Amino acid sequence: MARYPWNWSTFHCRRARTDVTAAYKDYGPFKAWLRVHAQDSILNGYEIAGGIKDSLFAAQLEDDKCGAIKEWVGLLGFSQGANLAASILANQQVFRNRREIV
Repeated sequence: MARYPWNWSTFHCRRARTDVTAAYKDYGPFKAWLRVHAQDSILNGYEIAGGIKDSLFAAQLEDDKCGAIKEWVGLLGFSQGANLAASILANQQVFRNRREIV
């Protein structure tokens, strides 16, 4: 059975960008993976990384409760989520390569 857990962004966004609200204005509240506007909360890298890690872990736990048992083999994201997914996968590849070299 393939795993397709849904994962919500971690941080609340005071207001979505106009390109988002043009199509999805009635679908708030809006969230973001990273800071969107100057008015959004300022978080340091550890807070952002911790929030992302907690969110992914929560999605995995929910998926486990539904009976999923296999490893995750990829990530899919849209907009900021795509950027985040690519960064996570790139970091895993770099760290894996470092272990192979040592």
